[in-house]
Amino acid sequence: MFGSCPVVQVKSKGPDGFTEINESDFDPTIHTLYAATAYAEMTVKQLMEVLDAAGIDAPEHAKKADLVALCQAAG
Repeated sequence: MFGSCPVVQVKSKGPDGFTEINESDFDPTIHTLYAATAYAEMTVKQLMEVLDAAGIDAPEHAKKADLVALCQAAG
C-alpha cells in the first residue's frame, strides 16, 4: 500500500492556470495558492454564491476582500 502526500494547487502559466505541488514544498515567498488567486478574480456576486453554496452567511455589506478571505477559510 502506498502512502499519500497532501498537495496544493499553485498559480502557474500552464493551460489550467495552476499546477499541483507537494504541500510540504509550498513556499509562500515564491508560490501563490491558486484558490486565493481564483477567489480574488471573482466578482462579489460570484463570491456570495460560493459562500451561499458552502452554507456560510456573509455580512450584508462585506467588502470584496472580506468575502475572499471567507471563501479561502471555507476551503
